[in-house]
Amino acid sequence: MNSNQNQKESVEETIRTMKEFPNNQVIQFNGCRALTNISVNEENQIEIRNLKRIESIIKSMNNFPNNQNIQRNGCGALLNIAVNNNENQIEIRNLKGIEYIIKAMNNFPNNQDIQEEGCRALLNIAINDENQIEIRNLKGIELIIKSMNNFPNNQNIQEYGCWALWNIAYNNNENQIEIRNLKGIELIQKQ
Repeated sequence: MNSNQNQKESVEETIRTMKEFPNNQVIQFNGCRALTNISVNEENQIEIRNLKRIESIIKSMNNFPNNQNIQRNGCGALLNIAVNNNENQIEIRNLKGIEYIIKAMNNFPNNQDIQEEGCRALLNIAINDENQIEIRNLKGIELIIKSMNNFPNNQNIQEYGCWALWNIAYNNNENQIEIRNLKGIELIQKQ
């Protein structure tokens, strides 16, 4: 059996298990973590979408809003699924994934791992024009800037926050103005 077939079977098994045990936090945590690792492969990103399982990740985040591990790994899975994949970026928005990333960041403002994964996820998802608008409407720009201000010594949050603001601002005048009004330019210049 080749590695592509093994990966496909791994995706299917992970998704089946998550679907079969939606109320088991350990399974949902491990499923999100597995999908984070599996989804770095472009073929697996497509397979996850085709199996309608982006919603499994979002459902886990919705069902366990107080579980920091599920929130972190949910953000991680969504960020990997969105890398260089416009269809997945749109699907994540349509399934309210942006909202759940922002909720995770809002619910755990002192958790550096969630802030980092959230910034990374928004960075990848913001490449899509409509997602840029959605992120602004859900106060995501404000949240990224807040995270960067709260963790000035965390190099990853600073880096991914800057990149996220870059993507959110790209060819979007309203977002550029919002970033300026929220003192994001001054914050970026400190970097």
